[in-house]
Amino acid sequence: ECEATIVNVQDDLVLTDRTIFYPEGGGQASDIGWIDDIPVVDVQKQFGRVIHVEREGLDVPPVLIDTSVIHKLDCPVPFKVGQKVQMRIDWQLRYLHMRNHSASHFLYHAIRTIYGRIGEEPKTTGCSITARSSRFDYTHNIAPPFIPEVSDLANALIARGEDITMEPDRSTNEISYWTYGDVIIP
Repeated sequence: ECEATIVNVQDDLVLTDRTIFYPEGGGQASDIGWIDDIPVVDVQKQFGRVIHVEREGLDVPPVLIDTSVIHKLDCPVPFKVGQKVQMRIDWQLRYLHMRNHSASHFLYHAIRTIYGRIGEEPKTTGCSITARSSRFDYTHNIAPPFIPEVSDLANALIARGEDITMEPDRSTNEISYWTYGDVIIP
């Protein structure tokens, strides 16, 4: 939960001076929740500019920064510019998104490791992370004989039970690296 100030409104869309809502991005579904007990049904990034960051040993995709986070309500906006409001996310949904997002990172790392050993490191073209499931899309088919090894590695990583941390990029606070022991993923 947090307090925010309304910056702009239009129809069922709200822009605030700060937010705790995760906007849809990186394949992950957006948070939902409430602004002053009015349901927030979608959250999107708008505007901004693309930057390219390089970090040795990591394939960092282009990132949109300096964005505005727009909250879509389930009704026309009843707020006025300058009004203080209470924001609250649906924590149960966020928690499921977080778990599936982390599981996706373990799978991503396992696929890159196992298939990289045989010189067939697949490149991702997209993903989908929701409360119910996670999915990666790749540039080519994943060879079935190595899938059990991928599963074993991903599960072994999870079983280590280490802390997951987020490390900000040195060039901008809008890029972070998911870190788990020696595994670092943009």
